[in-house]
Amino acid sequence: MKMKCLLVAGLLFSLTAAAQVTQEDFDALKVFYEATGGENWKDNSGWDFTNKGPADVKAYDKATGEGWYGITSVGRGRVLKIDLRDNNLVGEIPDAFYSMTYLRQVLLTRNKLSGTISPKIGGMTRLMNISLGYNQLTGTIPAEIVAMGKDTENTAPRPDGKGGSQLLLDLRYNQLSGPIPAAIGTMTLFTKPCSSARIDLSHNQLSGELPAGLGELVSLTGLVLNANQFSGTVPPSIEKLPNLETLILSQNRFTGKVPSIKK
Repeated sequence: MKMKCLLVAGLLFSLTAAAQVTQEDFDALKVFYEATGGENWKDNSGWDFTNKGPADVKAYDKATGEGWYGITSVGRGRVLKIDLRDNNLVGEIPDAFYSMTYLRQVLLTRNKLSGTISPKIGGMTRLMNISLGYNQLTGTIPAEIVAMGKDTENTAPRPDGKGGSQLLLDLRYNQLSGPIPAAIGTMTLFTKPCSSARIDLSHNQLSGELPAGLGELVSLTGLVLNANQFSGTVPPSIEKLPNLETLILSQNRFTGKVPSIKK
C-alpha cells in the first residue's frame, strides 16, 4: 500500500511539473503579449498575468475554453506550439519571443506585425513550422534563419502515405527586401524526411539572384517566390529537386528559361 501511495504521489508530481512552463518562457509570453497589444487581441482568453505564474500556463482546449488561447501545445515545461492567426496582433515581435527555443510551430499569419525578423531566430533550432505571412514585416531575411530546425528529427510518411512532418517557412505578403540568404543550402530542416516541406516568400520586395543552394533542399515539395524582384537566371538544380510538386517563380525579373511546376 505504501509503495502504491508513493507511485501515485510521484505520478501526480510528474503531471504537475509537466503542466507548468519555465520562468523564461512565462516571462517571454508576457513580453510578447504586451508588445503585440494583447489587451486588444480578438481572443486573449487565459492570458492573465495578474497574480499568475509559470504553473498557470496551459494549452488551450477548444472544447472547454480552458487554457491560454493560441498556445496549442506545452510539454516538458516548455511552450511547443503557438497559433494566433488572424488575432489582431499589432507591433513588433520582441526579442524575448525568440528565447522560447523549444517552439516547434509558430503561426502568426494575418495580423498587423511590423518591424524586422530578428537574427535571434537562429536560436530557434527546434522550429519546424513558422508562418508570418500577411503582416507588415520589413527589412531583410536574416542569414541566421538557416539554423531554424537544425536540431529536429523530421518524420517521413508511413507506408500508407499518412503522417510525417509538415515543414513550413511562410513569409509571404510582407514588405521584406534584399536577397535570400546565400547559405540557404545549409538549411538542414529541408533536407530531412518529411511528408511536405514548403517555402513561400511570395509577394515581397526581395531581390538579387536565387542562391544555387536552393537546389540542395531535397525535401522541398513547394517553392513559391513569385511577385518579387529577383533577377538573373534560375539555377537548373531547383527544377530538378526530387520531391518538388509546386514551383512558382512568375512576376520577377529573371532572364532565360523560367521553369514552373504546379501539380
